[in-house]
Amino acid sequence: MLWPAMTPPDYSGLDDEALARIQPALKIEAEALIAEVMARAQRHAVADVLPSAPQSPVSCCGRGCSNCVWIYFYGEVMFWRDAALRHWLPARPVTD
Repeated sequence: MLWPAMTPPDYSGLDDEALARIQPALKIEAEALIAEVMARAQRHAVADVLPSAPQSPVSCCGRGCSNCVWIYFYGEVMFWRDAALRHWLPARPVTD
């Protein structure tokens, strides 16, 4: 059985606050999020100061491990996205 091809999500219509709430759970979502953050970084002229985006893992065994490399990858993507957004979003006070 062939799986249908997935269309990457389009995050371009989201504002920065909504983009900051995206939690990728699939590789295609993470790649789309990275691409959108990089596009916005270019528009804000900060792409040169951003660290490199996380690379997709190549060492997954496919057994559904509780500490799967993909879980860490999605976390790294969100951490990277948050760090990138701080380059052009105004600082907000911390609330408890």
